[in-house]
Amino acid sequence: SPPLPARQTLEALRQRGLCHELRAPHYLLPGVGATGPVPRLTAYEDTGDALFKDWDKKEVDSVEDDQSMWFETEKGLVVLLGCCHSGVVNTVNYVKQISGMARVRGVIGGMHLLRAGRTRMEETLRTMAAWDMAFLIPCHCTGDGAKAKMQAFLGKEVVTMGAAGTVVDLGEIRGSC
Repeated sequence: SPPLPARQTLEALRQRGLCHELRAPHYLLPGVGATGPVPRLTAYEDTGDALFKDWDKKEVDSVEDDQSMWFETEKGLVVLLGCCHSGVVNTVNYVKQISGMARVRGVIGGMHLLRAGRTRMEETLRTMAAWDMAFLIPCHCTGDGAKAKMQAFLGKEVVTMGAAGTVVDLGEIRGSC
């Protein structure tokens, strides 16, 4: 569960009508969207950790509010992840379905693969290879081991490590002026 100050801030925003919870995909601008909760359809993906809603660790948190953003560019989809507790494959497949775009140009963000087992990691890498991405930029909660496996499997020309201040040229957003 978020720390008390964060919960209090969210509640204050809700009370003032300034908090909008996405429960379904939503376009923020033409070609730019947020997923809302991501369906978990891939059997080998999990939340990546034992997470709980309470300090006593009795109520499991499956992080149903996990969501990501996407950008529909002229060269394909770019998916921006937070911590991706729904799984990177579930998330990218969902964005492909929502947007109607098949080409995945790139994925950026945390992929929560720090504790991924062998099967999950291998299946994730095979799926990523099939996307034939121009770039993959794993960040924070992906885990150093998973990042190294991504570079080894997909190539250093595709996989670069993300860091604060990284600038990525997405190209033209599809349908923009």
